[in-house]
Amino acid sequence: MATKKKAKAANKKRTSAKKAVSEKKAGRPVIAAKQDAKTKPEEAAAKPTKVSRPAVAKTSRHGKSKPKPRGLIIFGAIVGVVILIAVIGKIRQGPPVKLIPAKVLAVYSLAESTVGPLSSPRGIAVSPDGSIYIADLGNHRVVKLGPDGRVVDTWGQKGKAAGEFNEPSGISVDDQGAVYVADAWNGRIQKFTTQGEYLGEISAKAGNFYSPRNVAVDAGKYVYVADTGNSCVKKFDADANLVKHWGEYGPGRERFQETFGLGVGPKNRIYVGDAGNRRIKIFTAEGKYLQEIRVKGWQSGVSWPMLAVDSTGRVYAADVQNNMIWIYDSEGKYLGSWGNKPGKEIFASPLSITIDSQDVVYVSNMTRGEIIKIAPYREK
Repeated sequence: MATKKKAKAANKKRTSAKKAVSEKKAGRPVIAAKQDAKTKPEEAAAKPTKVSRPAVAKTSRHGKSKPKPRGLIIFGAIVGVVILIAVIGKIRQGPPVKLIPAKVLAVYSLAESTVGPLSSPRGIAVSPDGSIYIADLGNHRVVKLGPDGRVVDTWGQKGKAAGEFNEPSGISVDDQGAVYVADAWNGRIQKFTTQGEYLGEISAKAGNFYSPRNVAVDAGKYVYVADTGNSCVKKFDADANLVKHWGEYGPGRERFQETFGLGVGPKNRIYVGDAGNRRIKIFTAEGKYLQEIRVKGWQSGVSWPMLAVDSTGRVYAADVQNNMIWIYDSEGKYLGSWGNKPGKEIFASPLSITIDSQDVVYVSNMTRGEIIKIAPYREK
């Protein structure tokens, strides 16, 4: 009898298990109220039963689902990235343009002169006595003006012989008055007296130049050449011997993508206008990199990045595309810009620039074929 009861209880247990499995498969919650054999039915009914319920999203009092914390984190991250990009962009863009007035002292045009007008004037240099020398590229000559802007002399014509030129682009004068001309497509640097007498040259063979577009001379009479096609700077002594060479084509602090602008500043620092990298790079006289200036107006592209440095180390960058001159202090901090205003069109493709011993600025207006003389920059 006891055996039959045990068998009956086992069958009942197996039947309950099968029912639970089938309900689970059907997707219905299983309510399992296990009772101890000694538990009374009324006690079992009084005990709470755990029920598995599907997850339900919490809602606000307006009936809308609350966003999950993970979504908030992702949203915050996206906002942070957008802000970071904006900040970086602003830093790269630099400070806003600060247009300051330029006081024009004189405008020198040869349109009515007996020697004919300037044609796409490029390099300018001012000698210790105030004479102004212009590399008149389109006419393949050098023009000399007196301190009052009147024509004193001209020399040169298109050709390959000594004293002739094929696109004279840059020009410089040493403290003794000797004139150095970057004769671009003849691939040489020619040297003359103040009267235009040929003194010698750093030849294409000696310099291994490829279209040198600029030249500068320091107080020690070392000659620096912007070897444009070779994207480098070359330094020569007074006897035309190569003593230093730095740079090659490419990005980076000590590389260039075509050298154009060239200047010697205080402490004998060498300033180089780098066309492809769109900045001014500053070096020691031995070619050691010091710092650089990202000229704001050059960032959209610059064809002839020309520059000049005054006695305090302020840097002036000519911006032919935007008809502006950008001015920076000796540490590379932006000070302001000279530019055109409605009814006062000072600049017309200002391609080249130089500064005399009194910090007076001279700019060649390429499209007008003129030289403008501007009073020194003064901080207010």
